[in-house]
Amino acid sequence: MPGQPATVIARWSAANPQTSVPLLGRSLTVTRSGVSLGRRAVQIRALRLPASEANGKEGRNMYVVRALDGNAEKVSVFVEDPAVPAVTSAKGKGKAEPNEDDDLMIVEPEAKKEKDDSPAHTRWTYSSIALPSSSSSANSPLINTVFDTFIQRALFAPAQPGPPTGQRDSSYWQPRAQYIAIEGYTFSVGAAAGSAGEWEVKVGSVLLKGGTASGTTKGCVVEATYLPVPHLPANSTFIKDFLLSLFPPAAVQNNEIEFLQLGEDEFHEAGMLDSHEPSEGEEPGEWEWQDKHSTYTLVQQFKKEGLL
Repeated sequence: MPGQPATVIARWSAANPQTSVPLLGRSLTVTRSGVSLGRRAVQIRALRLPASEANGKEGRNMYVVRALDGNAEKVSVFVEDPAVPAVTSAKGKGKAEPNEDDDLMIVEPEAKKEKDDSPAHTRWTYSSIALPSSSSSANSPLINTVFDTFIQRALFAPAQPGPPTGQRDSSYWQPRAQYIAIEGYTFSVGAAAGSAGEWEVKVGSVLLKGGTASGTTKGCVVEATYLPVPHLPANSTFIKDFLLSLFPPAAVQNNEIEFLQLGEDEFHEAGMLDSHEPSEGEEPGEWEWQDKHSTYTLVQQFKKEGLL
């Protein structure tokens, strides 16, 4: 039976973070004897490459996600080219038919070749930067510092002498004034003596910062991972039931909790998920959730809400 990832993200957009995050923390530490693993901070910034002859008619978007969990930090970058069509599933593409003649060569007309050509790149491009734990020390440069130096030199327009003209060079990326900040904690729940917990739960308030909306609250997000297995049966409500039990009953009854679960095809389109291999016993949905899936899901959700 196809499975689903053992990680689920819940969005409580109507929550007041000043009261909801402490409430969720008490639910984890008092009711379920969880322990805090440290602070968690996520920052999501949007950048825009304006439309031009070189950049395409629609331009391009970039989303930079900086995550700090305890002492581990990571920078993830998602680049979107809206001009590239979405990838569609093509089962059996490129496979020979049983009776196909291997000696037969078909030369297609030039017009058809051009029509079938794939784009130079996919709609989404993902990359990340992180320091291995063995390299972390007091003298190690922060990943954010290294990335800021790179992005400032390579992507942003150099400072020009004299007063600003109000015109921007379309060959450089332009950062948006506002950005998303998620601030909270990571908890371990269900740990027996001398063992790791069954659950890893990340609780954070969502803030819109920068520009004229500095510090505007936008609810909270909760991410829960069931650690013993990489995936669960497709129709399982096990993780959702656990997540819902953390929220106030009134919020659940009023349908204020939204589950953020992108489909497998959406991750595949973004280049973050390989197709399953039936020859190796894999079924659709049997894949292990990683941090990149969480950050991509958050980017898509905040885009949908109009915050990015």
